[in-house]
Formats: sequence, C-alpha cells, structure tokens
Amino acid sequence: VSSVTPLPLQSPGTFLVVTQDITSATIRHQHFFALLLFAASASLFLTAVLLRLVIWRGLVLPLQVLHRELDAIEVDSLGAHTIDADSQPREFDPIVRSINQLQSRLSMAWTRERLFVDGAAHELRTPITVISSTAQRLSSSPSGPTKASLDLISTESKRLSDLLNTMLDFARADAGRL
Repeated sequence: VSSVTPLPLQSPGTFLVVTQDITSATIRHQHFFALLLFAASASLFLTAVLLRLVIWRGLVLPLQVLHRELDAIEVDSLGAHTIDADSQPREFDPIVRSINQLQSRLSMAWTRERLFVDGAAHELRTPITVISSTAQRLSSSPSGPTKASLDLISTESKRLSDLLNTMLDFARADAGRL
C-alpha cells in the first residue's frame, strides 16, 4: 500500500511517499476468517447432531411408545387398558388423558349397545316363539282355505327367528361369549 501526499511548504513537485507491505496481515486475516468459518460450520454441524438426538429421544421415541400402546388397545379391552399418563412425557399428558376418557366413553357406549342388542333379541324371541307355535298348531288342523296363510306365517316367523338368532350371535360374539 502506498500513500502519496504533496508537501505544500516545499517546492512544487515534492511529495511525501509512505509505503507499507500489508501482504502478511492480509494473509493472516484470510486465515483467521477461514478458521472462523470452519469453527462456525463445525459448531453448526454439532448443534444439528445434538438437536437431532434431542428430538429423537424427546419426541420420536415417546411417540413410538404411545403408538404401540394405542395399537395394543382392543375392542374387548376398551376402558380396561388405559394408557399410563405418568410413563409419558408431560407434554403428552392432555392427549393421553383425552384418549383415556374417549376409551371410557366408547366402552360405556359399547356396553350399552351390547345390552340393547342382547335384550332386544331376547324380548323379540318370545313373541316369535308364540307366533310360530300357534301357526304350527293351526297348520296341523284340517281347515283348507287358511292353510296357505298359516304356512306363510310359519315361514316368516322362522325367517324372523333366524334373523334374531343371527343378531343374538353377533351380540354374543361382541361380548366374547360365542
């Protein structure tokens, strides 16, 4: 680097020339900035690796555990197999409590449905048995014109009885009693 300054008190054309070699300082600065860039890149890489580890252990693994527990819930064990909120991270606490409450509500609804279907099948079976036995008794009587009607009653009551038996089998299968 050179600096040329005219000297006004001297004769015209007299200059003060100052020269300095800054090559080594420039090279030192370039090395310093390269080292600084390397250090920033290394710290960014290390931060990314540590952040990935923290996210993996703090979010992904607990979500996988929660997923396995949710997969373990069966229809027959609704309400009986609740998820332990204490074994989950506290961030999942509202979700786990909501899932457990949902399981409880579903279990109650499922039980009410089973009781209704079971009760309906039993309540409807009695009148069908009466209709069927009456139709069979009347069909054994020798009267001619009502025989076709009584056969129809007998056929339909058997069909209705088969439908109710199927409904009762479904209720028993759902309750695990089949």
